[in-house]
Amino acid sequence: MQNKTSSFARDWQFLKISRSWKPHDFSKDILEKLILENDRYINEKICNIVQELGIKEGKEIKERLGNQIEINTVIEGILLISGQDYYIKKNNDKTEIIVSKSLKSKENPIDNSDLISIPYLKGVIKSIMPESHFLDSS
Repeated sequence: MQNKTSSFARDWQFLKISRSWKPHDFSKDILEKLILENDRYINEKICNIVQELGIKEGKEIKERLGNQIEINTVIEGILLISGQDYYIKKNNDKTEIIVSKSLKSKENPIDNSDLISIPYLKGVIKSIMPESHFLDSS
């Protein structure tokens, strides 16, 4: 390759490249392909990683909100913000939050995947409310 010190054509090409080419973050594309492969081992690893991220996020939320938080309200807020369908059932001193695993759309396998959303929410809830119990049912 020849090395020219400067030329209008060369500078023009650099300018066009710099306007149209952007470095890419491939992580979303890679994760989407891994999810679509539907390999049990890979899915399990993804769930574990996502749940760890949820636990970390939940700890940060709890630290920011301090001791004056109403835990059920915080959890309900997280579910509302995340767009996850849920239902609250109160029985005397016990509150159950039933989270729907059904997805609203399949347009984006990452954002709408229970492989991502459910473990993440479990992690967040576990760290905010360690005494919580999770039951998986249809």
